[in-house]
Amino acid sequence: MPDNPVRSKIAKPLYDFNLLFSQKWNFFAPPPKSNSKLYFVYYSNEKPLYSCEVLSTILQEKRAKAPFNSKEEAVDYIISGSISQLTNYIILNRENLSFQNQTKKIEDLDSDARKILLARTNDINEFKTLVNFSKIVAKKKIPEETVTKINKIKIIITETEIPKFHDRYNKEPEEKLLLETNYINYE
Repeated sequence: MPDNPVRSKIAKPLYDFNLLFSQKWNFFAPPPKSNSKLYFVYYSNEKPLYSCEVLSTILQEKRAKAPFNSKEEAVDYIISGSISQLTNYIILNRENLSFQNQTKKIEDLDSDARKILLARTNDINEFKTLVNFSKIVAKKKIPEETVTKINKIKIIITETEIPKFHDRYNKEPEEKLLLETNYINYE
């Protein structure tokens, strides 16, 4: 922000105040209700070659390079944001369909909402981001002679509900399929 007379006069007191009373607003955000997982499945002529879960790898890299992990933080932000936005698209599509047809069951609405989203795989930037990231992951994790054989990919997003504190030891949370793409051309 450019300096102005008011800002110049209060710069030192404002700095001192922030040292003592600064707040992290994420403290006030509600806790997450679920954990997402992102899988890339690489294919050669519809035959699976390699699959991996991606978000846990990003988390491990962030931990290993902390506190100097700004690159890993940015990758996490972009990939998690893409997953979150795709989830929001499903919710929006479901709400639109629900408004149009109020007699359908929620499961049918969810299925139809996913179909609408998957029909636009090549147009949606979040899918493009994930496909581009899958190429980076492939170069890091898969031998080069296998990477050259890849011609299709599937993106799978799952969700595991975080149990409430009092239920944390009662049962293992179930991993639910949130979204699985059709084959996407891998160029």
